[in-house]
Amino acid sequence: MKRLVRSEWPVILGISLYCIFYYYASTLYPGGSQANIHTYGFDWINNYWCNLLNERALNGQVNPARTYAIFGTVVLSLTMIWFFVRFALLLSVNKSYQSTIIAFGIISMVFAIFLYTSYHDIASILSGGAGVIALTASFYQLYLHKRFSSVYYGLWCMAIIAINNFIYFSGFKLEWLPLIQKATLLFIFGWVLTVNQALSKI
Repeated sequence: MKRLVRSEWPVILGISLYCIFYYYASTLYPGGSQANIHTYGFDWINNYWCNLLNERALNGQVNPARTYAIFGTVVLSLTMIWFFVRFALLLSVNKSYQSTIIAFGIISMVFAIFLYTSYHDIASILSGGAGVIALTASFYQLYLHKRFSSVYYGLWCMAIIAINNFIYFSGFKLEWLPLIQKATLLFIFGWVLTVNQALSKI
């Protein structure tokens, strides 16, 4: 078990599988985006990731991408749960922070699994709230270990997530959100993989 906790490969594999499943799902998406419901296929600029989770595409057709997108979401959620557990076990300075990171990391990712349901917005808010607590505790541990670049990178990711939420719930410049959403995910993956690699050297 100790060897598995120290290995960076489960997180790398999980994120890789998520990307593979979502890319494959995007090739199956029938069409329609917020910009034009009559477009064919998945529009990387105007379609949200969550469009792949819907029962029907925005053009009204049954969405065969949904199964693969849901599976990818579950894989990513389990991967992030493992990341938070691994982080807490290897880096936490005391049991209190360890328990906080693990508990709220798990809660956040369990809610994230339900993004494919009709409770998408509620799941997003609850997942994000729990995630902020887990990440804040994680940033503090990184700070105590003088991993300042990881703290700054993580705070930058949280700022971008806040911008995503502002645009989504306010509707301001909503046409930009699908592209910003994908860029945000890349930033987050970069932070997770960077910290994940650093944990292997502790």
